[in-house]
Amino acid sequence: MSEEPHIPEEWSDAERWAWEEIQAGRIVDFHERYARKLDPEKSDGWDNKRQDHRLSQAFLVAILTDERYRNITLFSGVRINGAYFEEAIDLQHVRLEQQLWLEYCRFHRTLSMKDLRVNGWFSLEGSWFSEAVDLTFAKIGGQLNMRGSTFNDMLNMSESEVGQNLLMHDGANFQDVDLKHAKIGGQISMDDSTFDGTPWGRTSHSQVFSYIKQKTALPKRKGSVIVPLDDFPKMNGPRPSRSEVVNILA
Repeated sequence: MSEEPHIPEEWSDAERWAWEEIQAGRIVDFHERYARKLDPEKSDGWDNKRQDHRLSQAFLVAILTDERYRNITLFSGVRINGAYFEEAIDLQHVRLEQQLWLEYCRFHRTLSMKDLRVNGWFSLEGSWFSEAVDLTFAKIGGQLNMRGSTFNDMLNMSESEVGQNLLMHDGANFQDVDLKHAKIGGQISMDDSTFDGTPWGRTSHSQVFSYIKQKTALPKRKGSVIVPLDDFPKMNGPRPSRSEVVNILA
């Protein structure tokens, strides 16, 4: 029989409540708890200590890596909505057998997930990231969801693997995105999103990536591919309005 998890004294009231929700198999929904939905892109309300949304690095690492907590979350996984992460979050080399949601959250520092393994779905939907997000060498067995999120610094997914779809659409905002050597098992969706402030547009993305693949068809070719608009084939819908539309390795 596994040992019952000990609740550390240093856990805040918000973290104790969050753990109770996880134990009950429910979504940790701070917006529902306080009957107020905060906008991750705006600082208003996130530092309200009477309606505390903060979760710490220590709390997140404990519930994701300590077997006493992990054994309780094996079925439903960890699903968090509307949390505020003030400090840098380091989940490098973490191994998860279940899904992980960190949705509509606000990340004030870096999010390091190098070599992360998630056997199920991983969602960062609607979240806001002040600093860099590192997913290099990560392996997501299911779908990776970033729809509607805002990345104010580098999103590095080089050498990563996504077993199903990579969702980067629904008004998501990106600065620098590195997908070198990334492997995507399903579709990539970028509709209605912006890259470095420029709309991607509603281009037929299956045609975009098909064309990129043709341009990088040489076996064992190394290096990034920059596709200029003048060299683009005619597609359904408006073409992107930037001179370099994608940087991806075949």
